[in-house]
This record gives sequence, C-alpha cells and structure tokens, in this order.
Amino acid sequence: MKKQFSLTRVAPSTWRRPKSNFPALFLSLAALAGVNQTVAQTLTNITVTPANPVIAVGSNVQFTANGRYSDGTSHVLTNANGTGGSWGALASMPVGKDTTAQVAFNGKLYVLEGHQSSVLVYNPVTDQWVNEATLGTRTDAGGVVVGTNIYVIGGCINGNCTFISSGVDVYNVITKTGVAGVALPYKITGLSAAAINGKIYSAGGFDQNNSPINALLVLDPATDSSWTAKASMPTARNGASITVINGKIYVAGGTGTSGVITGALEVYDPVADAWTSKTPMPTPRTHLGSCAANGLLYAINGVTATGVVTNLVEVYNPATDTWSAGAPTLYAHAGFQPVAINGTIYVAGSVGGGQTTQLEAFTPSIPIVWSSGSPAVASVGTNGLAAGVAAGTDTITATLGSVSNTTILTVVAPPTISIQPTNNTVSTGGSVTLSVGATGGALGYQWQFNASNIPGATGATLTISNVSATNIGVYSVIVNNAAGSLTSASVAITSVDIHMLASVYVDGPIGSNYLIQASPNLAGGWTTLTNITLPSRPYIYVDYSSETNHLQFYRAVPQ
Repeated sequence: MKKQFSLTRVAPSTWRRPKSNFPALFLSLAALAGVNQTVAQTLTNITVTPANPVIAVGSNVQFTANGRYSDGTSHVLTNANGTGGSWGALASMPVGKDTTAQVAFNGKLYVLEGHQSSVLVYNPVTDQWVNEATLGTRTDAGGVVVGTNIYVIGGCINGNCTFISSGVDVYNVITKTGVAGVALPYKITGLSAAAINGKIYSAGGFDQNNSPINALLVLDPATDSSWTAKASMPTARNGASITVINGKIYVAGGTGTSGVITGALEVYDPVADAWTSKTPMPTPRTHLGSCAANGLLYAINGVTATGVVTNLVEVYNPATDTWSAGAPTLYAHAGFQPVAINGTIYVAGSVGGGQTTQLEAFTPSIPIVWSSGSPAVASVGTNGLAAGVAAGTDTITATLGSVSNTTILTVVAPPTISIQPTNNTVSTGGSVTLSVGATGGALGYQWQFNASNIPGATGATLTISNVSATNIGVYSVIVNNAAGSLTSASVAITSVDIHMLASVYVDGPIGSNYLIQASPNLAGGWTTLTNITLPSRPYIYVDYSSETNHLQFYRAVPQ
C-alpha cells in the first residue's frame, strides 16, 4: 500500500556542486519520452451528460464528462487543469542516485546509471524496489525506451564531466543485459532525449568545449548505423527537460549561452521537421524534469536563476498555450526525470542535486476542456456550466488531449402563438382537424377538451374522426417549452345535420287551445301528441319523432 502524506512545502536547499570539474549548472536531467514509456492506460472515449438538453434563454445547464479508458475503467473528468492533487512519499531506493536515466516500461519505473551502476526497478503495485542488474555509471545522460530496450545516451563518464561520452548503452529489460549501441557523432552531455514511433531524438546539451548546443539528432535503432541531424532548436541549451505529447517534442528550460537560465518552450514536429516557439515557463529553470500526463506537460523543480533548487511545479496546457501553478513537490529535485505510470507521476532521487534515495509521486486531477461551437447561442465555462444567450442550437464539446465528444444544446425563447385554432362545424360521423401555429423552439403541445387533457394529443394538430355528440364542446391547446407555456384561444366544435320532419301549421286566436293529433291512416284512430295554447299566430308545431314515421297524418282540434 502506498504511504500517504500531507502536502508540505519544503524550503528550497542550496544547489550542491556535483562530483565533477564543471560548475553545478551543467548538471543535467536524464530525459525521457516516447511511445513505450507512456502509460498503457489511454483514454478511448468521452461521454457528455446531459445529452441534448433544452434550456431557456438566460438559464444554465451543468455538463459533466466521463472518460472511458483502455483498461476498462472510467473516471469523471474535471476542469482542474491537472493542478489538483498532492504529492506523497513512497518506498525509498536501495541506493542513492542522481542525474540518472529514468524510464517507464510495462508499468514499472527503471532508474539506471547516475553515479551508480545498479539498474533499479520500482513496482508501483507493491511499492517495492528490485536491484535487477548493473550497467554503467554515467551521469547527465538521456534515457528512452524503444521496444524492449532502454537506451542511455551520452553523459559524463563516471560522474566526471571532464570526460564527456558519445556512447550509447542499450539495456534489454527481458534478458537483463547491456550492450553498446550506435554512438553519437560527437560527445554530448546534459542532452534531452525522447522516442517517437521507434526513433530516438537527442536535443541540445553541451559539447566537449563546454558550450551549449542546439543540435537535434535522430536515430532509428532498427535500421540506422549513424545519427542524422534534423532542424536545430531555436535556443541552444543544456539541462532542458523534454516531453512528448501527441507525437510532438516539447523542450522547456535549460541553461543557454553565457550561463543564462531560460524559460523557453519550443516544440518540434517530426513530420514537418520544424520548431515552433510557445509561451515560456513563468519561472525560468534549468536541470528540471518534465513529463506528460493526461495531455498536459508538468515542468517539475530544477534550479532557478538564483541558483536555488526549487520544489516548484508548473503545468502547461498545449491546447490553450497557457501555464498554471501545480502542487509543489515534497522535496526539491534537480538533475532528474519524472515518469508517468497509469496517470501517476513519479520522481526518484536527485534531491537538492545529490545522490538520494527519496521517491515521491503525484496523481493529478484529470483535466477537461469545454468549448462552445456557437458562443452567440450559448457560452460554456471551464467547469462545464453552459448559459443560454439567444435562441438557437449549439454544439458543446468536451476535449481531453486528442479525444473529444459533443452534445447539442438547444436554447429556446418563451413560446408565442402565431396562428390560433378556429371554430369548426361538422356533421355527425364526419371528421375535423384543429391546428395551431407557434414559435419559440423545442415546442411541446397538449390539447384539451372542456379544460381536460386529451391523452396522446401532443402535436401541433388534432384530428377528430367519426364525430358524435361526445365530441361536441370547447377545445384549446397548451404550447410549452423550457422557457414557459401558453394556452391558445378556446374554440368550439359544433354539429349541424339535415332532418326531414313533419310540422303542423296552426293559425287561430292567441290563447286558444288545440289538441295536436296524429294517425297512421285516415281510417284509423287518432292519437293526441300534445295540448297547446297558441302563444302566437300562426304557430308551427314540429313533430321531432316524425323522421322515422314515414306514413303519418296530422290534425289540430280546437278545444
């Protein structure tokens, strides 16, 4: 189990002179980056929730992003820019080391050379070290992984920078043996090394004349018998850090000409064979370490312009070309290379520039970048909170490194009714369609009959078939969306039918009485239908039952 410690900022110690004939500022990190050195756990997809929401103009919706990884795990992605979290101490190395080559392979940390010939291997799962083999004792060398080999490149021989090496040691992690690799074209120490797509890159350093260089050399160990020069760095320097993010090399900091410590950040594109300058580190440093985690660059510790070893951490976001302050380390390191394994950053040895055994680790929060495709419709903050600006649709995107996903946000205004439904007259058994015209976006409808909801009547039109007496009444529709609701004008459906009815026309003194009688034939008896008092003259009596009595005779009998 990993030991847990509270985060403590330690006072930076004075930079100590190494065991060499050169000034301390020529101490360099062992640089690492490459395909096989990164975490096996990679982000595969992002899910954005809620999916396709609808909000009103002036209201908000909180989006969240969940990341799915290649090992089957999932994590909520935050907007902490990788700065959240704290450092904790882990199991110490069996022997002290500094200015080592440090790499990650198969989920383990390898620490090679650096004043000691031991090859130390740390297992994060068990929090234990193993002294696996012996190699060389060079310091200030670059370290990379290609395939199953670890390459230790250049550096100072036996820690004495009077004697600079052009040699390359190759350590096979399967056989646990070392051999000589293709040597550099000249002696270099304090270089920065990275691997991309099986090729090894060596950037900068200083040569046997004690001068910073800006050379970039590349070697394909599978096919090449010599190193090839590529486009030179804009800034000559040694003691810089190196990191690979999305197939590009990021070189930060270092010591330039005349011993000036720089904060320069320069990016190399292997495809274009070209360098680009980016926003410099806020704090210029040399002999710092850097690594990539979750698509961000972590520039860790190093020596400041005043010659002090610091525990400062600064985090660079390539997507925005911006820096932010990270959590400081427990110890102040210099001449080292941090390594990321399964999202956790490990820093071993090189405390204060000396041979030490300390190991500490940091698990950064997982950052997410939110963006709005149509800011005029909706804005979205760094925490995923979106605000509706104007009616319309917008694409909200969550991005982490090279992986992204989107959802559609619809922003609506309160509904308005532009075309009201109208009254309708229909014959019994016929059909009638009521309709409404409305604006506002993402509209919903609910038709009502005599002020009660009609089940399933949720469209802009309502069709009533086979009309009967049960359908005759008052209709209206409620139009709604996320911004509110509005009820239409009430309209009536009425029924009109043509019937052939018999009637008796009576004219006499107002107030006189008559019996209205009917008979199926003139020879038969008469049946009294009603007794009336004439209210007016003439008076018409209608027999509503006559529609079904096709043979009927009528008479009015005075009383």
